[in-house]
Amino acid sequence: MSRQVRRKLYDTDSCMKLLYESLVRDFRAVEGVEYKFRDVAALRHSIKSFRDMPIPDCSQASPQLFKKEVQLANLFKRYRFKTDVYTDQELEELTFQKYIDNQTRLCRQQWQPIKLSTSRVLQHARRYLKKILTDKALARFADRCRFSTRATQGNPARDAYIDHKLADPITGHPEHIEWFRNHLAGNEYLSRVLEKCSPTGEPVFDLCTSLTLVQVPKSYKSYRPIMPNTLIGSYHSYGLGQILEEILREEVGLDIEKLQFLHRKYAKLASIHRGWVTADLSAASESFLWWLIARLIPRKWLRELNRGRCRAFRHNGKLYHYASFMAMGIGFTFPLQTLLFYAIVNSCRELLGSEGFVSVYGDDLIYPRKIHDVVKSVFDDIGFVLNDDKTHVSTHFRESCGGDYFRGVDVRPFQPEGQHQLLGPKRYEAFLYQTVNGLLARWHPAEIPITVRAIKLELLRVTRLIKQVPGSFPDYSGWRVDEPDNDYLSGMMPVRCRFKDGTREFVVPHLKSVPRKRYVSQEDAYLYDWFRTKEVGELEQESDILCEFQYIPLGEWKALHTLFRYNTLIRKETYRRGRDSLELVKLPKQPRNYRSRTGKRLARCIAVTPCKLEPQQITSETVSISDWTKIPS
Repeated sequence: MSRQVRRKLYDTDSCMKLLYESLVRDFRAVEGVEYKFRDVAALRHSIKSFRDMPIPDCSQASPQLFKKEVQLANLFKRYRFKTDVYTDQELEELTFQKYIDNQTRLCRQQWQPIKLSTSRVLQHARRYLKKILTDKALARFADRCRFSTRATQGNPARDAYIDHKLADPITGHPEHIEWFRNHLAGNEYLSRVLEKCSPTGEPVFDLCTSLTLVQVPKSYKSYRPIMPNTLIGSYHSYGLGQILEEILREEVGLDIEKLQFLHRKYAKLASIHRGWVTADLSAASESFLWWLIARLIPRKWLRELNRGRCRAFRHNGKLYHYASFMAMGIGFTFPLQTLLFYAIVNSCRELLGSEGFVSVYGDDLIYPRKIHDVVKSVFDDIGFVLNDDKTHVSTHFRESCGGDYFRGVDVRPFQPEGQHQLLGPKRYEAFLYQTVNGLLARWHPAEIPITVRAIKLELLRVTRLIKQVPGSFPDYSGWRVDEPDNDYLSGMMPVRCRFKDGTREFVVPHLKSVPRKRYVSQEDAYLYDWFRTKEVGELEQESDILCEFQYIPLGEWKALHTLFRYNTLIRKETYRRGRDSLELVKLPKQPRNYRSRTGKRLARCIAVTPCKLEPQQITSETVSISDWTKIPS
């Protein structure tokens, strides 16, 4: 009788506690033993007592000490321990109750009168929005519509594949379904795709008058509530969102794809001269009410944004009505709130006759310090709440879009994300690489030598030698280094250098995450989405396929399919903005007589895509690169 071998598992909670204790020892070695950092004994006693420890005020400290205190205070902000303060059920209840309380506040707020000064700001903002939200721009939104690759009503995140979405009943609000039927009348290609994907040979619609509230992880003390849209609603709202992004980029000068980098740069400058405020709002997207949108948006745009808007949501089988005009999970929410906040804040600046700089990315606001009191008054009047913990006015600290700066020094702490897990050796090794690379992105090895040594020893518990990789490799693949260290005593795996055809190559062993593959049931769904991508120019590499697509007759669908397979699958062109990618694999069981017209024997292939939300397999691989800084192919 064979004895079953039990695989050793590693606890991530123990690793996190080791990381904290090592950082405290490193910081005390510099600042002195007498300086009292957050106590390690509280973490050893219980997680709750550790979470309850007060955070000291470091506004008068040096940037180096400020960074250390912030690192220790926020290290576990996005990580949940096995015995953390709240259970999953408690977090769901707290998040839902907070959401309901905010909806109740908004219902009461909409009946409160606003001040005359606030009314003038809204009038000025409306005149500005009316100039840039033109009817001509609105007429183009149907050409930008795309099916969402994320969760929708009827298709949760685990099943969010476009071929499944188009094969299942198509969900939509009655107004959206009516609009979609008219849209199909002028789009024969999409009609053909729906007919081929549907089991009945024609589209089947599922009426939805409410959305489902879903909670996703955010931090150890709260979840983030989102509402996945219906399938037609996501198609419709995506087109509106794309047009709004174009308007922001061309008319306002705010390019959403570049604003995160720019806001971090602005926050760094503001932490030095303190002339700009970095502000953040609580529950910003939920706080837009119908009366406010109606006072700001032109009528035609308002009717299109309001088309098919669900005014209720379900949670745990119960139906609730909500006051918000939009929610997270709707395609136009982020660009619309960016545009509206910009119009409001910029109107405050112009009416005050103030010179200054205004930039907005979602609910991250940057504006002149001298107009802060007026901006805060206007926001309070129309129902928005400034997040005091993330709004910085007078101190030398500023934060925006993931960038934290104190007196011009980057003090953003390393914050590992996730929760308690028991991992096997390979996954734990990848977890340690991800941890150390994230830590060294914020700290120089000379600043935290004890922590670096502790992680290195932890790695040597699960692997004989530590894998070295260039900075271009994924953070879980190995220990990122600027130059390979071939000293065996360091514990690092030597990187072999060889010459091939006169060219120097580095042979780099590393870990690779391999997703599971699923067979695509209907390639025609991806065919339509790929050509749609080509039309709006969202592919990284343009080819002549767009020209060919425009001149092929409608009846030659088989020829289109052949072109799609050749260009997308064989040449492995991929989508941008998170679109699903396809590849061809041979069928496990080949047909006996599968040949071309000339009689040549062929291998029968089928298209596959990566599985969503499935655990990926971690494998050891070796790749050769000609330059240590080159991204591997």
